[in-house]
Amino acid sequence: DDDAKDLAEQENFPLLAKDAATIHPSNPKVPGVTSNLDTDSGIALSVANGLYRNFVIMSLAFSCNHGCVVSCLAYATTELGNKLGGYGSGSLYIFYALTAFFLSKPIVSMVGPKNGLLLGVIGYCIYVGGFLFAILVPAIAWPVFLISASIGGIAGGLLWPSQGRYFAKNAKLYADNSSISVEKVNSTFAGVFATSYLGFEMITKVLATLISLAFPSAAYYLIFSIYTVLAVSSCVVIAQFVSE
Repeated sequence: DDDAKDLAEQENFPLLAKDAATIHPSNPKVPGVTSNLDTDSGIALSVANGLYRNFVIMSLAFSCNHGCVVSCLAYATTELGNKLGGYGSGSLYIFYALTAFFLSKPIVSMVGPKNGLLLGVIGYCIYVGGFLFAILVPAIAWPVFLISASIGGIAGGLLWPSQGRYFAKNAKLYADNSSISVEKVNSTFAGVFATSYLGFEMITKVLATLISLAFPSAAYYLIFSIYTVLAVSSCVVIAQFVSE
């Protein structure tokens, strides 16, 4: 009698059986009914993998660009002299602080974290290129380098708030699609970013040392040329291969 009653309920309410099979993975599959769980899980996993790749690409491009900037900053007074290098570094930090305190939040809110990142790395490219231009055309080194350093400071003030928002947004989306807690995702993503950031800073500085040893007479021309190419390349990567 109970079996007959269950069969009658399934015949009268077939949608309930389909819903149970679709919603509850522990339920046995109803004959003739295909569950959407496997498809949905596959889509979510694919989205999560794409988000992870996207974050890794962003971290590598960001770190490459920033590594070039930090390495150039170390050579400011060595190659450009104490006065020009010192004034340039001062301009960088002043504009960085002013932008971070007063302009970064409204600008990043207006353009979004990805475009904020792009503006930041473009500004850093101008700063790195300013070093190369200053040693190639010393007659106008002062105005060129001071302007490029000021732009670099503005870029830095935009870059880090944008990176923070982009990090948080990407981590939240990854957590939603992978069923992993946001705290664990944040920890994993922070490890990826820190490794990339410190790794590229080490690579760019070691590269400069090797070039100085191998080509002492043309070292700074080569170093700043390579840094400029790397910085511009990272901009292209963020523009073309990093999603919103």
